[in-house]
Amino acid sequence: MSNAMRKLVLVLLMLTLMTACANGKKLSSEQLLESFKAEGISLVKASKQKNYFVLKGKKSVTYTLDNGEDVAVYLFRSEKKRKQGLKDFNRQKAKYDMQIPEIYEVGDALVFYWYKGETGSPTTYGDLIRKAVDRLERQLSETAQAGS
Repeated sequence: MSNAMRKLVLVLLMLTLMTACANGKKLSSEQLLESFKAEGISLVKASKQKNYFVLKGKKSVTYTLDNGEDVAVYLFRSEKKRKQGLKDFNRQKAKYDMQIPEIYEVGDALVFYWYKGETGSPTTYGDLIRKAVDRLERQLSETAQAGS
């Protein structure tokens, strides 16, 4: 193998590894739904999507819980974009006198739990959603470690 060919192979290998590492925290909606299901949470995609906020150009996908409350999911291209999306939400919410959802961050996803009741009041699904998000975080960590 020539020197130029070795360099090309090395560059391609490095790009593949970088891509794998960058995608290590990437979630799919299927993974999210499975994690929620494992915690006994049934999410049904809302027949009419509610776009509570558009964050950094990204609309949410809204799911309805069996008690009528909503879960809005934003899947970004990266953790960095997710963090920018959360900053965007914090800027936007400052304009409104509103109930603040419970917000969960995992990988490239933001999960907003729009519950009934006052901000900070006990919720029906908050603890279960936290467990589902923690499950996803563990899965992402295991995937990243397996890829290392």
